[in-house]
This record gives sequence, C-alpha cells and structure tokens, in this order.
Amino acid sequence: MSPVGGWGVAWEQPLYAVVGVVSLLIAIGFSFLQISRFQNQMLLYSLVPKHLVAELKRRSSYVDYKADDAFEFNTPAEVSA
Repeated sequence: MSPVGGWGVAWEQPLYAVVGVVSLLIAIGFSFLQISRFQNQMLLYSLVPKHLVAELKRRSSYVDYKADDAFEFNTPAEVSA
C-alpha cells in the first residue's frame, strides 16, 4: 500500500538541478576572482620594485607597525614647519 510514484516529492529532481547550477556559478565566480587577483598581482610586480613588494609582504599586518610610526609623517610640510 504505497503511492504509484513512490514516497518522493515532485520537487526533488529540480532541486538537484538547481544545486548543480548554483555550485557551477559559484565555481565560475571564484575562478574570475582568482584571475582578477593574479592580474592585480602582475600589475603590482610590473610597477613596484621587487624589494619593495617583499617589504610590503613582510609588513603586511598592522601589528608589525610601531605605535610611534602613526605620528611620524616626515612630509615636506612637516619638515619645513
């Protein structure tokens, strides 16, 4: 004594299709993100000297900066004042 089509719901197969399409779109979006990051990195390397990029990578977090550096600007306006 069971239904002819079984106990499954009618929206189960479309749900599988939607999950597959959404996961494919997410994967494509992450691929574009990675390509964009790579292009930005190559642009940075073409414009900035390699030793400066290495310094930026080494001091990548705010913790590496001293608290005194926040108030030392050494700008031309400050030096002449």
